[in-house]
Formats: sequence, structure tokens, C-alpha cells
Amino acid sequence: MQNKTKFKLLLLFLVTIFCFANFALAAEGTIDPDYKYAWGENMGWLNFAATNGDVVVSDTALTGYVWSENYGWINLAPTNGGVDNNCSGILSGYAWSEGLGWIDFTGVTINSVGEFTGMAGNAEDPAGRINFDCLNCDVRTDWRHCIATQCSDGNDNDNDGKIDLEDSDCSSTADNKESPDGPVRNPPSAPTAAPPSVISTTEVQ
Repeated sequence: MQNKTKFKLLLLFLVTIFCFANFALAAEGTIDPDYKYAWGENMGWLNFAATNGDVVVSDTALTGYVWSENYGWINLAPTNGGVDNNCSGILSGYAWSEGLGWIDFTGVTINSVGEFTGMAGNAEDPAGRINFDCLNCDVRTDWRHCIATQCSDGNDNDNDGKIDLEDSDCSSTADNKESPDGPVRNPPSAPTAAPPSVISTTEVQ
């Protein structure tokens, strides 16, 4: 009888650890090293899993660096900017290229199986557009959608024309109430943080 009780306790402990591990994986993910390239019309191939880039996808943001074969590092979480994730895979905000300036990630989504889709940037900007849907483009992550709040679901829940962090009552994506008169997010001033060291290879594999 005592052995049965010990076995049940051990089984319960293992199940708890397994569930916690799955929750941690869902909250934060990395880029699949076999599926890592998008195409920049002015930047060439962009490697989202470059050596030293350390791109991480979380429930709220993308961090780390993307490597451009023509222009070097693109910072996904620069000072005064950053690429946001609304928990449902809808991206927004700005990445920074030292040579080309800000890159708007509005228009890019991560679908329910972790695939990046859509187009970042603007044709009239120096960086141009980044295509995630071209013939040989394929960027994937093991991050998966989380349960969204009103301040992270990509919807205008109070019908005031402002979505998520644009609403003044949304101090973070964890808030569950929107209200009007939030500030509009415009391109911020240039960041000051230095990029990581240059990677050893930029070849498309």
C-alpha cells in the first residue's frame, strides 16, 4: 500500500513537470535552423537563425538579431523601438538596421503552426520590404499562440479605432481592458545599442 502511494506521488510529480515544461515552451520559442530565411527586396536574404543572432519569440515580443547578407545585423529589440507580438502571432513595431533605419513589422503574422507570413517594411523606405511568402522564403518558430487579452488580441474591443497598446488603458499586453485615446506608435528615435559580432558565414543553405 505504501509503495502504491509513493508511485502515485511520483507519477503526479512527473505529470506536473511535463505540463510546466510544455507551458514554458509555449511562452518562448526560437527559430527553426532548417527554416530561417526571408527575402528583403533591398537587403537580400535575411537569416533569422544566424550564429550569434539569438532570435527569441515570446508572447509579447521578438528579440535578438537577424542577419542581412548585404547590410549586416538587424536589431529586433532596439532602444526606443522593438518588434511586438500580441500573443496571437500578430506582429507590430519597429526593428532597426544601422545602415537602413527603421523597419516596420506591421503586416507580419506567425500562424498557429509557427510559420511567419506576410510582408514587413514599406517600399518607399530605404530598407524596402521583407517578404516571408516568396518561393524560397520559409521562417518558422516553435513558439505557439497564447491566450490573448483585450490588450494583446489584435482587435478593437471598444470600437474606438485604437487597437491593443494604442489604447491608453493598455499599459501592457497583460491588461484585459481597452479604452480610448491611446498614443499612436510612430517610428521612434534611433537606438544606441551596438550589434553583436559579425557571423562567419552568410550563405543561404
